[in-house]
Amino acid sequence: MSLQQAPQSRVFVELVPWAERGRENSLVSGGETLPALRRPLPSAQGQSAPREVHVSGAAEVSASPDRAQLAVRVSSTKEAAAEAKRSVGRRLDYITQSLQQQGVQAENVTVTKDFRRVENAYHLEAEVCTYLHK
Repeated sequence: MSLQQAPQSRVFVELVPWAERGRENSLVSGGETLPALRRPLPSAQGQSAPREVHVSGAAEVSASPDRAQLAVRVSSTKEAAAEAKRSVGRRLDYITQSLQQQGVQAENVTVTKDFRRVENAYHLEAEVCTYLHK
């Protein structure tokens, strides 16, 4: 899988003096402001206007898909059970042969069938599923 070149990310930075820091920026634990966060860090105490750095950013990465799921359904309703089976069977053979010609191996293909009597007829529905890889 090859990743496309993502556009450059943008990062926004804001420097705020410690004295202008509002209470809404203080961390809260159990309903109380943590005492250590009420004063500047020791390394910043000697500075006249300690500052904070606020950073926000956004990035986006995209990639083209490397596989797809393919599902094909065929069905037939006939008066005779053998006719319904034969009709669906011919189409299933064509579908599986087409997949093999495209390089899909038989062990990567699943076929499910649902055969039932509907009023005075027989109904056969089949589904062929596989994953196609890049």
